[in-house]
Amino acid sequence: MTRVLLAKDVDRDAIDAAARAHGWPLLNVFRRTEARPRQIVFGSAEWILTFIEDHRIDARYAVIEGHDEDTLAEAIRASLTTLDLDDVLAMLATERVRALCWLGVIGPATPTEPVASLLAAAAASEDRAERDAASFAYQALGWPT
Repeated sequence: MTRVLLAKDVDRDAIDAAARAHGWPLLNVFRRTEARPRQIVFGSAEWILTFIEDHRIDARYAVIEGHDEDTLAEAIRASLTTLDLDDVLAMLATERVRALCWLGVIGPATPTEPVASLLAAAAASEDRAERDAASFAYQALGWPT
């Protein structure tokens, strides 16, 4: 599984335009519920691409599963404005809680620095919002706490 974090200015119209340009077949749209973000699912016999509008962390991101995930991720990055790990780490200075949550979207599959130390410090923070953000990130990454 590969995740690609989209910039805040990427909206539904931009996602639809990218899908048309790349010929991604629409499979389904799941409405937002209290417990589940809105999901737009594209796919083929070889891959599934889900754009998630995650209201819980105010983020849009793509989840890619299947063969040749890197090629599909590059197509997304070429068509839409995206954020990488360095962008999210830079956000820590101005939007710490949001950045901590977003580390759960694009952090590494296994605990590595500096993400591991940042999440451990946030999990031990006196600030409840930071602890909650770390909890979300750990769960999203599948890391042990």
